[in-house]
Amino acid sequence: MSPSPVLRFLAASALSILPAGAAITVTSSTATHSSQTYFSASATDLVNQGQATFTSQWVSGYTPFSGSNTNALNNGAVGAVNSLADSAIDLSDGAWTSIFHLDTAAPSHAEGYQITRIVTLAAWDGDRISQVYNIYYSTIASNPTNGNTTGFTLLDSESYVAYQSAGGSSQITIDITGLTGVNAIRFDSLLPWTTDAAVYREIDVFGTGVPEPASLALLALGGLGVLRRRR
Repeated sequence: MSPSPVLRFLAASALSILPAGAAITVTSSTATHSSQTYFSASATDLVNQGQATFTSQWVSGYTPFSGSNTNALNNGAVGAVNSLADSAIDLSDGAWTSIFHLDTAAPSHAEGYQITRIVTLAAWDGDRISQVYNIYYSTIASNPTNGNTTGFTLLDSESYVAYQSAGGSSQITIDITGLTGVNAIRFDSLLPWTTDAAVYREIDVFGTGVPEPASLALLALGGLGVLRRRR
């Protein structure tokens, strides 16, 4: 007799939560377009300001230029053409750190998050869409207090020089497997070798919450209850 749909669902749910220590793999792809608004930003990713999964952004070393702001990085919009108000750019040296803290208070993600994709967008009307940065992560195990200075591990380094002197937009997509228990993502912007600091428009982080063991037990018990009623 084949397994019931409930049992299949429970098995799939258990398998979707990666065990601690699983191998982490990272692959990335890049794209450019002549339009500054060609690529879209997500308003439902984990670090979006409107989502319950996001708690705060900690910023260090950022010198704002003419109204630019790091809050633009996770507002779910790429913004208007040539709008510094919708951008994050540090014209002093192009380098700063933004840490996006994730909520781990709710039972549905009390064990952190399984991160599957990170997307970064840059856009401007000149040669400022080359993206150079490092991405780090921390976990509940490495950074239990969800602080800003320790417990972070390098996940990926990107150095994408977009030869678009007339401007436009660029997108880097980082696909990830095996990364779980995450409670914060750190973005270190670096100055491209062109010395033209990038105008970043958005950083989107995708994944799913890892529930506390008690929630998993309740899910299993609920499934058994459904089975009993069906019988």
